[in-house]
Amino acid sequence: MEKLQFTIPEIFSFIGVTQCLYIIVYMLFRADKLNNAGVPFLYFFTLGAAFFLDFSWRFLNEISPYYEIWGFVLWFAGPPLSVLVIMQMVKSGRESLRHYYWVLCLPAFAFIGAYCLAFISADCRAEDMIVECGDFKIWLVLCNILTGGASLLVLWFKKDLFRHVRSQKYGRERYWLILTILINNIFFLALMFSYFNTDITDGDITRIRTLLGLVFIYLITTSLFRVYPQSLFKDAAGVSILTESDQALADKITGLLEYEKIYHESGYSRSDLARELGVSEFQASNVINAHFGKSLPQLLNEYRIEDAQRLLVETAADIKVIAEETGFNSIATFNRVFREMTGHTPSAYRKNFVKK
Repeated sequence: MEKLQFTIPEIFSFIGVTQCLYIIVYMLFRADKLNNAGVPFLYFFTLGAAFFLDFSWRFLNEISPYYEIWGFVLWFAGPPLSVLVIMQMVKSGRESLRHYYWVLCLPAFAFIGAYCLAFISADCRAEDMIVECGDFKIWLVLCNILTGGASLLVLWFKKDLFRHVRSQKYGRERYWLILTILINNIFFLALMFSYFNTDITDGDITRIRTLLGLVFIYLITTSLFRVYPQSLFKDAAGVSILTESDQALADKITGLLEYEKIYHESGYSRSDLARELGVSEFQASNVINAHFGKSLPQLLNEYRIEDAQRLLVETAADIKVIAEETGFNSIATFNRVFREMTGHTPSAYRKNFVKK
């Protein structure tokens, strides 16, 4: 029996498949209602299928003349699906996306457009199947680049929505995740133009595309489950669906914050909290995200600023002293966070309160 061996690109594609499967399984087990997480679920299912077709090309490409076409359709479905993912993050998952579902039709329009353009070519009409014509693939790539770019233009026309992203829960994480998705799709569409360069082989493009996809998945998974707490950990009404053990951990965290005031330690981190709770950092983060609706740094800063507001009003202590006592490691950080949360600088807050 011949020993089964895989090439480096096949291994990378397989890693992409397993990563997407991990995300899908995680959402299946943690989502209260699958329709709340339907958009990211569909996104990673499509991306995983695209990775799988790349991985199994050597073994399954002869089963159908459409095999390569399926791969193109799945990869080019990324930009339209990205638009839905981004819009759900902007709207915090609480508003319907039905007005944007039309972008899912764009890959079909691209296929129809490519088929019609290839049919005009006499060389393609001479083929038994138009999809086997070399010109058809070129037209398909071009049409998908155009429709993919058109789907991203939706975000440009809705750019006013992005102004309020940072003020939402997980606003900063959500903002950077949106940029990551957007930049990745722009790079992907730019890479697809390489099909028009005869000096670059299809294999080279596939390898670069796979690496781009793996980097993207890594960046996404580092923040996805913090950005989608309402989809993965809560129902539509925002009610926590924590297990009894998770709720017990949440109560312990509340006690550490309100009675032991752990936020007064400027260097307090997720590892410190996990060690006090006797659980993993991952579990501690999940409980905080689900129960409090924010990350640990945001939660700590919220308590710190609440204490700072009280001290500014009730005492005449120097602002630098207040910053140190409430857990900030520098006056610059204190001023920035205070202004982000209250809309005023500490000195202006104290002055305005005295006037009132």
